[in-house]
Amino acid sequence: MYKMWTVFLVALVVTVGRAERDYFLMTNASSWVAARQDCQVCYGELATVTPESARHLLEKLQNNSRVAAAWVGLRRIVDGSAVVPSPPNTTRNQSQWFDGTAPWFLPGSRPGDPWFSYVEGRLPWSRWSNGDPVTFHNWYPGRPIPKPVLEPEKCNPDGGLDDPDTTTPTPPMTTASGSTVRSGDTCPQLETLLQCVDDPTARDALSRYVRNQTSTVDPSEAVTAPGINTNPTISADPTTDPTTDSSTPWTLPTRPLCPSDPIEEGLNEFVEDACLVLLGVGWWWERNCSEELPYMCYEERFHGLVNVSGITYTSANLSWLEAPGPISGYRVEVSSDSNSWNETTTSELTTELTNLTAGTQYTVRVFPIKCGRELPPQTASFFTQPGEIRNLRVTDVQNTSVTWSWDRPAEGQVDFYFLCLSGSPCRKINQSAHLDQPINGTIPDLKPGLEYTVEVSAEVADMSKSGPKKEGKFFTKPSFVANLTFNHIHDNTTGFEVKWKPPIEGEASTYRVDITYANGTAVPSPGDKNGLIATSYQQSLLNPGHEFIVTVFAQVNNTVQEGEPVTISAYTVPHPVTNLKLSANAQTITASWEQPDQGGYQEFALTLWEPSVGKVRNETTTTLRHEFPKLKAGAEYTVEVFVIGVGKLISTSTSRPIYTSPNKPRNLEVTNQNKTCVSLQWDVPENSDNVTIRYDVFYEAKFWPDNHGKNDTTSTTHTWCGLRPGSTYNFNVNVFAGKKHSANETRQGKTDPNVRNVTLSILCSSGTSGNCDETSSLLKQLRTKLVEELEGVYLDLKK
Repeated sequence: MYKMWTVFLVALVVTVGRAERDYFLMTNASSWVAARQDCQVCYGELATVTPESARHLLEKLQNNSRVAAAWVGLRRIVDGSAVVPSPPNTTRNQSQWFDGTAPWFLPGSRPGDPWFSYVEGRLPWSRWSNGDPVTFHNWYPGRPIPKPVLEPEKCNPDGGLDDPDTTTPTPPMTTASGSTVRSGDTCPQLETLLQCVDDPTARDALSRYVRNQTSTVDPSEAVTAPGINTNPTISADPTTDPTTDSSTPWTLPTRPLCPSDPIEEGLNEFVEDACLVLLGVGWWWERNCSEELPYMCYEERFHGLVNVSGITYTSANLSWLEAPGPISGYRVEVSSDSNSWNETTTSELTTELTNLTAGTQYTVRVFPIKCGRELPPQTASFFTQPGEIRNLRVTDVQNTSVTWSWDRPAEGQVDFYFLCLSGSPCRKINQSAHLDQPINGTIPDLKPGLEYTVEVSAEVADMSKSGPKKEGKFFTKPSFVANLTFNHIHDNTTGFEVKWKPPIEGEASTYRVDITYANGTAVPSPGDKNGLIATSYQQSLLNPGHEFIVTVFAQVNNTVQEGEPVTISAYTVPHPVTNLKLSANAQTITASWEQPDQGGYQEFALTLWEPSVGKVRNETTTTLRHEFPKLKAGAEYTVEVFVIGVGKLISTSTSRPIYTSPNKPRNLEVTNQNKTCVSLQWDVPENSDNVTIRYDVFYEAKFWPDNHGKNDTTSTTHTWCGLRPGSTYNFNVNVFAGKKHSANETRQGKTDPNVRNVTLSILCSSGTSGNCDETSSLLKQLRTKLVEELEGVYLDLKK
């Protein structure tokens, strides 16, 4: 039992591994041998019935209303053996053990085993005509009829065989109920069966049932399986094969319980040369192999391969596998969405396709022709190479993106395009809605000022073929320069210098500088301002005091590609004022000047300096004259005048010093004197506080012409010595500032006298009587005369 199950499981493995098969119902009635020969020549073999194939076989039968049964590939014994090797052209899976040897149930696995050889050749219905083991049965109940076993002849010890006529008849069998079952009342098989029933009650009931059934058998009460057509007619299908009208229909009779029933005479007899008939309802039935019936063939499905090579714009080479069996030729079918045609049938395994359309998908089907029919095709699908794009061009360039445009290929079809940037994934660009319009593709996320290479190609839907790649190079726009500034050049009022830094992001190889006057007038170009490598530029030969517009561009690609401009205003330094004039009084300085000899200006800036203090005032004006009021008297000041040009650039200064007019000293007085010295004291002039004032101090005595003096001092006190006693002096003090002097502050001072008595005698004579009597009047006149003559010398005249 263990070995039997092992065989069954292995057989199932073989069945599962079977290749895919196609089944064919042949309606031209033939004997089993002729049917098998036809299947082997034009297909593969007669069909085998497995749980997997049964459904397909029954569909074939049930779809043909004129055929209810057909030969399949099972014969009771083939050529004296139940094992039939597969035909040479039949491909099937070969099973083997893990050690590489064939299983014991396959032919030749154990050639030296006499037991296996004996059994192998005597197992009926054990192998299909292709050599596969029979692992599945669906016989109609009671089928197949087994080969009858003949009873051996009995030997008489006294000589000769026993006389059949004198043979003791089989004794009747008594059932449990007392009824007797005699020989001949039932089938011989049932008599044996009844002998094997141990339960008397069951044996009695079965005996009575069998006796009643065998005594009255009505063909209308024949036992049939549910759903079986008990009267099927098998004939060839004239619509399929009109030459098979000679087939002999036959009828499946009812099945009696015993083959000895007179109604079923011959139907239930054993058939030595029996072959399997598959009924349309799925049951198996055996018939004589010489009968002519429709038959069922199978063929291992041929899965070929079409190889497409040498694909160009308009041609391709095809090659395919050789199909098994008697192939008379191959029909090649080529089609596209817009066109299809069949090539002439060829016996070769290659062909060349020409006059194709570029970029088009073609489907190829190669049908092997076998016995006048076409096998399932070998198929392939391919695209011809698309054409080359035309007129690749850049239509827009930005700092971080570029847009390319191109025209579709002159001929053929295109599904989409690849716009590929070196070092980056390709971008898929769809076809334009209108075929006459250019195709545009944009590449983002680039870096400014760098050179890139792109490739554009036409593509087909499955990306199996690309058109010739069209290459293009480009630079993205550089970014803008950073930190653009200008500086004026020292002692240069006709030029300036601009400086900048390279762009923060990306690259720049050169620069261009553009300079114009603010009103748009061009400026002279002392040098080339394009393609500069340095990050600075000096401009000269300009008018002083003007505004200019300076624009700097970053460049790449040999100055062809320029970035966004960066613009600033630049200015030249104005010329200074000319002919500066100053005037002043005690409190105000007035400045006047003339405008610069050339160039422009906006306004004037004036600075007033006081040496002892520093900067006093900063003032501006747009006129050519300006006053500084409320100043200190007698003070030294310096006035600086600047020209303020556009851009708040300031010219060099023009300056002049000046003193305000001084005021005279105040409150001059003599504070002390003696015979030879006089001390003086005074106050500073009005509005001259905190001003360093210089004073001129001098004296004079009219009577003594040679006695005078002068002194320069910053003090407000002074003592004169070396004076003459008893003399009157005029002391003067004034303020001088630069070349300016104030009015004198004057006081008289007297030295103490050195007194000496001098007696004067006067003789009076007069023609008039009494005139000499009035001496007082005379004395008065004398005193007046002496005072005048002595001019301040001490005199005390007494009578």
